Amino acid sequence: MPRLRLMLAAIVFGGWAALAGDAVYAVTDTWIAAGTRGARVPIAAMFPCPTQGFSMALRHECPGCVVCGVTTDETIAYKADFAECLVDAELRTVVVGLLMSATPPGMFKFIPALPEPAPVIMLEMDVSAHATLGDFEFKFEPAGLPSGEAWIYNRYAAYNQSFPVVDLRPGVVTVAEAPEPGLPLFIRGDANQDLELDISDAVYMLYARWKPAGDPPCLDACDVNDDGRFDIGDPIYLLSYLFYRGPRPPMPAFAPGIDWTPDALGCEHPAAGRLVDFWP
Repeated sequence: MPRLRLMLAAIVFGGWAALAGDAVYAVTDTWIAAGTRGARVPIAAMFPCPTQGFSMALRHECPGCVVCGVTTDETIAYKADFAECLVDAELRTVVVGLLMSATPPGMFKFIPALPEPAPVIMLEMDVSAHATLGDFEFKFEPAGLPSGEAWIYNRYAAYNQSFPVVDLRPGVVTVAEAPEPGLPLFIRGDANQDLELDISDAVYMLYARWKPAGDPPCLDACDVNDDGRFDIGDPIYLLSYLFYRGPRPPMPAFAPGIDWTPDALGCEHPAAGRLVDFWP
């Protein structure tokens, strides 16, 4: 019996240990206009199993950006009981903690296992009206960061155990000039303009590409890889993302937004409407 218990413990521990290298944290590339208050930078994660919570340690290089909070709105962790951050504006560091269930008996809320990175939390950030325009890296600190008397690491909790996240993918926040009103709002890859990203969009693109019957309602949304063209590479890119863990389409990707990368493609009939005004 002791030997059997030891074998079972080894199997369980081995299964838990195997999870350690499977999780991913990723900062999503984001465009923000100078003078914006409360801009959101999506932080994505991929977990190999149902997850009870996580911690993150981040640093950014944007001198005109100040992280002022976090939110789970529009993320897969929107039901979390606890989400908080501690910011050092001078060092430009942020530590984040999230628990799906913070009080008993609510012990049955989890972030589901994810096959590819999806937003789990949003950094809320103010950008100075006089901020330097350009690209600035947001990255995770592999060694963690201090938080008062504690030290916060890039880890996630599952099965009441803690596992490190070693696949840490940085992102870029681009600070740009404020956009003009009237720009179309769309989700990149949403070819049929139903405000969803699924296989029907790939089918729509293939049909429109090979049997043209007028332009799609939003040609810019069909430019899935954001190379300024609508060609066979776009449905392939989308299918790779949907079924082969390929990269997510560039922004605007999680919710309707404007195209910050100018090109000649139009969007005559955006289902999400147009930018009415820009409010910093």
